[in-house]
Amino acid sequence: MVVEHDFDDPHSELTVTVVDAVSKAVGVSPADIVPRVNDHVDPDALDRIFRPRPDESGREGRLIFELVNCLVEITGDGTVRVYNT
Repeated sequence: MVVEHDFDDPHSELTVTVVDAVSKAVGVSPADIVPRVNDHVDPDALDRIFRPRPDESGREGRLIFELVNCLVEITGDGTVRVYNT
């Protein structure tokens, strides 16, 4: 599953995008995923790492971690890929 995070929405958090994508990939409620996020990644740090720079330019890089039997890959452009393992 591939989704794009909307960095233009100031109220949108990358962690929420990840939780939604994983919940859809495994077919469970986002509420079932949220308690497990902290076991794998710091949600505040995740949002800060990929937030656009003050000059609005994007970030580069990639982060990969496991969450609920999925491999989650996030790239600097806001692409979130979820692979079932």
